[in-house]
Amino acid sequence: MRCRSVLLKTVLGVAVAASLSVAPAARAATYLFNFTDTGGDVAALFFSLTGTTVTAVSGKMDGFAVTGLSSYASADQQFFAAGPVHFTVPGVSFSASNGVLYNLTAYPNNADAITNSVTDPFGTGAGVMPALASVSVAAVPLPASGSLALIGIGALWMVRRGRRSGGGVVQAVVA
Repeated sequence: MRCRSVLLKTVLGVAVAASLSVAPAARAATYLFNFTDTGGDVAALFFSLTGTTVTAVSGKMDGFAVTGLSSYASADQQFFAAGPVHFTVPGVSFSASNGVLYNLTAYPNNADAITNSVTDPFGTGAGVMPALASVSVAAVPLPASGSLALIGIGALWMVRRGRRSGGGVVQAVVA
């Protein structure tokens, strides 16, 4: 009986540890960046990061699918989720299915702005640069955290099932 109690506490401890190890959103490696600019463009972009470097981008830019990162405007692909300014002057550049290249930048006023290859073909900052008027940043939870929580719930279910059937799984492990 004592052995069963120790095993039960161990299994419950593992289940609690597994469910507590769910990564907090602040450490997520993927962020959803939504904005509307003063020119009326709307975007919902997913940035995958390694440190502060954007390694992949997806989502929609003004209704067009984002097709990937680009080197337009000599982008350094740096993104700072905490803000208040989310980009460096070289910024984050990406392409969309409409064939336009975009650059999110802190140029010219050290505030989030956007330029594109239609209004500024060479990415020099000479084109129209609407400011980002409405911005929201949200961490996207890691997919592994959901499976970890399910493992914890499954372990609790197995312990509870073992209790009801007079030992079951718990007895088999102890024996």
